[in-house]
Amino acid sequence: MEQQLASQLTYPEALREGKGGSVVVVQFRLAENNSVLTPTVFTANEKLKSDLTRQLLNAKLTVGEQATPGEVHTARLHFKAE
Repeated sequence: MEQQLASQLTYPEALREGKGGSVVVVQFRLAENNSVLTPTVFTANEKLKSDLTRQLLNAKLTVGEQATPGEVHTARLHFKAE
């Protein structure tokens, strides 16, 4: 699930300002059509939080079974410096 999610995201602009990569933890629920709902990005960087939240709301995953309503998913997203 983490790889699917990461493949739909672009490298956040807020991370371009620093050196090296970064790991960002996110939590979300899936709608019945497996699109991401209510993403929470765990970072104090508001620019990064805003950018990733926007991108996550446009993501849709392919999972083997239908999403369980209310189930919270946690993913660690690894970003490598470009």
